[in-house]
Amino acid sequence: MILAPDSGLMQIVGLDFDILKIDHSLIETVLTNQTAARMLRGIVALAAALRLRTVAEGVETGDEAFFLRAAGVDCGQGWFWSRAVSASEASRILSEGYPLANAQKSASKKS
Repeated sequence: MILAPDSGLMQIVGLDFDILKIDHSLIETVLTNQTAARMLRGIVALAAALRLRTVAEGVETGDEAFFLRAAGVDCGQGWFWSRAVSASEASRILSEGYPLANAQKSASKKS
């Protein structure tokens, strides 16, 4: 594939960002769709090559959290960990850190 200067991918080359957020629409299909799972792994590999952290949006189950952690996703957000919270509560949660590595601990609490 050749990228033209005005193509969508070329437009993001000049942007300065350090986190790549992975949309829920992909997350919800990775356990049932091999193409989605391969795409997720490719996104994670690309992010790692670009030295970007990855965040999975809309993680709803322990199985999703475990899969994402195994695929190398850095962090997750979603109902698996918490309901919607106020800004102050979100700040508290974020200050404590909540990477996907904590998924197993959270899953055992919810069992």
